[in-house]
Amino acid sequence: MNIIESTEQYEQWLEQQLAVESLEIDHSALRVKHDEMAKAPFAFFRATFYRWAQCWPKRSHPWCEAPEVLAIGDLHAENFGTWRDSEGRLVWGINDFDEVALLPYTNDLVRLAVSAQLAINGNHYLALDFRTACEQILAGYEETLRAGKKGASPWVLSEKNDWLREIAAAQVRDPNKFWDKLKRHQASSDSPALTKKVETTKSNKASPQKSADKEKATGSKLPLQPNDTSGDAFQSTLSAASTPDEATALKVSHVPDSARKAIESHLPLEFQVTQWKRRQAGLGSLGRPRFVVLGTWQGARLAREGKALVPAAASWLNNSQEMPLNIGTFLKSAVRCPDPHFTIQGRWLVRRLAPDCTKLELFDIPKRYEEQFLFAMGRETANLHLSSDNAIPAVLKHLKNLPPDWLEEAAEECVARVMKDWTIWREHNKLSSRKK
Repeated sequence: MNIIESTEQYEQWLEQQLAVESLEIDHSALRVKHDEMAKAPFAFFRATFYRWAQCWPKRSHPWCEAPEVLAIGDLHAENFGTWRDSEGRLVWGINDFDEVALLPYTNDLVRLAVSAQLAINGNHYLALDFRTACEQILAGYEETLRAGKKGASPWVLSEKNDWLREIAAAQVRDPNKFWDKLKRHQASSDSPALTKKVETTKSNKASPQKSADKEKATGSKLPLQPNDTSGDAFQSTLSAASTPDEATALKVSHVPDSARKAIESHLPLEFQVTQWKRRQAGLGSLGRPRFVVLGTWQGARLAREGKALVPAAASWLNNSQEMPLNIGTFLKSAVRCPDPHFTIQGRWLVRRLAPDCTKLELFDIPKRYEEQFLFAMGRETANLHLSSDNAIPAVLKHLKNLPPDWLEEAAEECVARVMKDWTIWREHNKLSSRKK
């Protein structure tokens, strides 16, 4: 099965999974996804975890047959971001869990290394050499596993982790610019502003952090669609729509009841709704319905997003209809300082959208911090894998028996496969565009 057939079958399965909940697949978002997949290898890699899972090598290498843990699945180097904890502190870590499943622990490490290699190849997106990148990822991972749950710690950017706080502060969005980007998409004539009070007992205590000057790496940026909670994601291309307003603004009656109830249940008391929207964001999850409510509370703006959850791609491969484990339960058992506004409500993942909830982009990592950043990614990956603490002794034993350069070798082999699939997809997309 090639990448074209794999994509068709996966999207058919995705549509069936959404139909179970009386939801429709977003065909406009899929067209955006297909085009983005053709633009660059990194974007293709981010968008096609289903293909990665399908092609994971079987029994050909020692790193393939590895102890299983609850893994992130579609991990990559831009799957990390910031949020506020219940005390208002800025926290950094992995922020996307759509593909959590029981997988070989090596899956996440190899994907992280592959994304680093693609970033290094992508017009000097990262400046360090690939071998060093692999060494830093592994060093951070092993150090944290050996420390165990008692010795490991999440990345709270308070009095510690000054260097990472510096990077995060530089990428926190200016509140005025963030909300102005959302404000540009005014309600269309058939979608007037809504005024509604939502009753709930929860409140939002987060406050935006002041932006700092950025220190950017040299080179040109790869054309990636952001998989974050920033305002930039609201301006992604909206295919098959005459205006952005018509594509995004909605009457509340056009929002599925399950989505509306899930989002409203996590809004603060006396939140004033001004608008509901559809959202297209990320790459891997494009096609799944996303809805956003915009409004004000205590005289300032707030937003919440609800994203439809479907079984992980592992379920597609196994022809299973079961939903994956509860993501909330998974995160509670990991080493993590949680986001109080990241919640699961039925088949919807609800989270806060705000200027200080953002991903850290590789392009903006200062060169002097690149090795530390990859080391931190390895540590954070281990923080999540520690949720499977009973499997850690077997993981450490397996790691000890692997050759020193195993991660570099594994990633290079997988990069070659990704590039081959991307070339096929790019030509396929060109032909499809001509027919249109």
